[in-house]
Amino acid sequence: MSKINCKLLALDSKILDEDLDMIVIPGKEGELGILNGHIPMVVTLKKGQIKAYLENTITIYDIEWGFARITKDRCNILLS
Repeated sequence: MSKINCKLLALDSKILDEDLDMIVIPGKEGELGILNGHIPMVVTLKKGQIKAYLENTITIYDIEWGFARITKDRCNILLS
């Protein structure tokens, strides 16, 4: 399975910059599972958890809000 490049950025730091199997984000309209090849979109994020999946590991990040820009092979997330 192809991986998707994910960057998780706060205003003052880079939290994550890795190729993942999947990332799940708390969109304002509901949770979104993002895989490589996803349709491009911009999503407003709400308070919740971002789940980063890599092989047999899930890393969880608690967030307040932010934005995600998703392309075919990338997911860039900017947090407050």
